[in-house]
Amino acid sequence: MFHQAFRLRMTGGGIRIRPHNPQKHMRISYENDPSRGPGHGLLRCAEENFPEGAYTLALERGSDHLFLGATGWGAPKTFLKPEGQQLEGGELVLLVGPVVVDRLDAQERYRVYVQPEGGAVLKAQLAVQGVAYSPEGPGGGMATAGPEAPPEPPKAAPPPPEPESVQAEEMDEEEAARLLAEAGAEEEMAISDDMLEPGPHGPIDPAADDASVFARPDEKKKGGGGLLFLVIGLLLLLALGGAAAWYFLNQKKPAPQSPPEPPPLENPAPAKPEPPQPPPQAPPEEPKPEPPQPPPAPEPPPQPALSAGERVKAFFGGPDRSPAGATQLARELPKDSPDDQDAVYRLWSYAVDKGEPGAMLDYAACLDPAKPQWGSIGKDAAAAWEVYEKAKASDPAAAAEAQRNLKAWLEQQAASGSEEARDWLRRLP
Repeated sequence: MFHQAFRLRMTGGGIRIRPHNPQKHMRISYENDPSRGPGHGLLRCAEENFPEGAYTLALERGSDHLFLGATGWGAPKTFLKPEGQQLEGGELVLLVGPVVVDRLDAQERYRVYVQPEGGAVLKAQLAVQGVAYSPEGPGGGMATAGPEAPPEPPKAAPPPPEPESVQAEEMDEEEAARLLAEAGAEEEMAISDDMLEPGPHGPIDPAADDASVFARPDEKKKGGGGLLFLVIGLLLLLALGGAAAWYFLNQKKPAPQSPPEPPPLENPAPAKPEPPQPPPQAPPEEPKPEPPQPPPAPEPPPQPALSAGERVKAFFGGPDRSPAGATQLARELPKDSPDDQDAVYRLWSYAVDKGEPGAMLDYAACLDPAKPQWGSIGKDAAAAWEVYEKAKASDPAAAAEAQRNLKAWLEQQAASGSEEARDWLRRLP
């Protein structure tokens, strides 16, 4: 005849019976192990007596109640074997490696289960600070990297230089007259053979552009004395041609007779003054060509939408993290898949830990066994009841209604034979 305590657990396929072992409480702390380097640490367990034998441990994350396995978070409750253990002055020291250390987060709270060989399970709450991760871990040492800055957009190419407007230099009438006057003053100069010899730049080409003859004075200096000789020769030819034409015209036409003078008027009328002539208007300037416009910058490609988990991770790693911001983001995120629900639960858990009243009813509903399953979050009627009690400060009517529904559901399950429901009823106030 022996006595053995059992616990009934409701599962999807029916009722599972498992032994119920009372759990003892202990104190536990974490520190880095400098002798083994980054990625290794020590879990110091303090209790009155630790039995001899091998120990294993299980680690539960407080934000989503997931357990750590050999490949990461999300495994069922699994007891891992530490890399070593020591008993020092009444303390149990468990040596852990990168499998555990690289998955610790200073923003999380954990529940540690220590299982001695052949003994009852010991449990304690754990919070960590200053974890030295392995080089392959999330931090690569003590530093915690923030989100990478987005690449800078490509700079637009500078606009091409404006084309310089080319304007032909024209000689005004006054300068041409001045050049002709200077050339006329030298008509009486005797022209010798040495003056007509080619200059240092070669003989003058008669087929050259006429504009070169009327070049500016500074350009005449560059071309030498050949231009002056060409101007004198052209003027002589024009004078001879004009004299010959005048002679032949006077021979053919009779001399014009002067008309008879009109008789003088007694009172001649004063001459009317001529109206002033308007000054000549300058021709309108041609509009300058507009410089070519630079091509428009290409539009950036559309960014893929972030998932709920990625947005929650960016929120906790950003500078605007706050309980009110977490509650607002939880309202905006989708909640269709279990992964989306787990991400939203992290926001509610963070907000409730900071005392945000607007997230308490939603957080308690995730733990309430009378409510539908929320992601991978385990149900806990006692914890849900406690959060409903805190929510009465902001919404007493809704919180009291949720407590009545929870208690009625537990009484119904206990009447159907659920030991777990009976245990929860005993723990309720």
